[in-house]
Amino acid sequence: MEQTRFHTRFQAIGLLAFVVGAVLLFMKFGEQQVFAQGYFYGWIFWGCMTFGCFALSLLHHMAKGSWGYPVMRLLEAGGGWKMLAVFALGFVPIATMFKGDLYPWTHAEEQQIRVVAHKMDFLNMFPVLTVVTFLVFIFFAYRNETWLKSEDETGDKKFLRWRTNWSSGFFPFFVLFVNFAMTMWVMSMRPEWYSTMYGIWFLVQMGLAAMSVVAIVVGTQAKTEPFARVVTPQLTKDIGNLMLTMTLLWAYFSFSQYLIIWSGNLPETISYWVERRQDGFENIGALLIAGGFFVPFLLLLSPRMKREPRNLAVIGVIILLVRFLDLHYNVYPMFSTHSVWPRLSDIGGLLFFGGVWCFLYSMFVTQAPLLVKNQPQLKEATDHA
Repeated sequence: MEQTRFHTRFQAIGLLAFVVGAVLLFMKFGEQQVFAQGYFYGWIFWGCMTFGCFALSLLHHMAKGSWGYPVMRLLEAGGGWKMLAVFALGFVPIATMFKGDLYPWTHAEEQQIRVVAHKMDFLNMFPVLTVVTFLVFIFFAYRNETWLKSEDETGDKKFLRWRTNWSSGFFPFFVLFVNFAMTMWVMSMRPEWYSTMYGIWFLVQMGLAAMSVVAIVVGTQAKTEPFARVVTPQLTKDIGNLMLTMTLLWAYFSFSQYLIIWSGNLPETISYWVERRQDGFENIGALLIAGGFFVPFLLLLSPRMKREPRNLAVIGVIILLVRFLDLHYNVYPMFSTHSVWPRLSDIGGLLFFGGVWCFLYSMFVTQAPLLVKNQPQLKEATDHA
């Protein structure tokens, strides 16, 4: 089985992060609300990373582009059915023992607020929609992985047609599921507030996070086997163009949401931005404008930057770091800590789940050949150097 050294590095990084994160997080085990918030803080970021990898794999199965086959195993390792199942299990404490600590609408006094009362029919579907979301995602991820493996073994193109047809039909529902999930899991932490763009905004963030990991792996392993055979300037350019497209989408949705809510100036919606214009979060907002849009936008406009693997890896690191910042800006004010700085338990949650994700990623990525077989598109990727 083909392997590269990067999986051992991911494994070591994952173990170290897991141990450090567990210590920092479980130091607050006796303070249930603080512990719950730190746990959720870590779970939501790495859960979104998993969903992002799954989304990109669906996109590849739909489009069958030459960019996808060299990195398909990377996406399967990060967003396959096994990783989805692990993070589904990780959500169980959030949906059960931590629910009252994270979601005000579970308390009777909050349900008496008129705007919250109108949402209770939807919010009461929290457990059902959560279970259905994970089961559907796991099922489709499993089917696509199985069909791709069968295609590798037999060369039968009927599996390619099945992957394309199923993924194309499912993708619109995937977007709806993500929209409902982010509404329940994150937006309902402020039940009086709402945004119709919130789920799609999260979806773009997921894609950017997942693509940044792909760029880092491809960029740092370009000269090692088996990637040395397929990482061409055309491939890195394609990956860079996808990152550029998603950067533009993220900027568009971010600005559109801000413009619509701020100009509407309704009490139940404007509170989101009021919270993020105080306690130092306005500085993070400025950093997001610079680091989330202008820096990657200008770097990814350059063909030379996209054609050089090391440069692409650096851009991937920048985008990944900004995703951490974006998560903090988006989620942390909902904890009502009135501080821009995360607590040690919150950092612990981020490291804890990051360690789990990296360790499992290092395991899953070695369970199949890193390059898929019997794919003319893979040859196409290597021919356009």
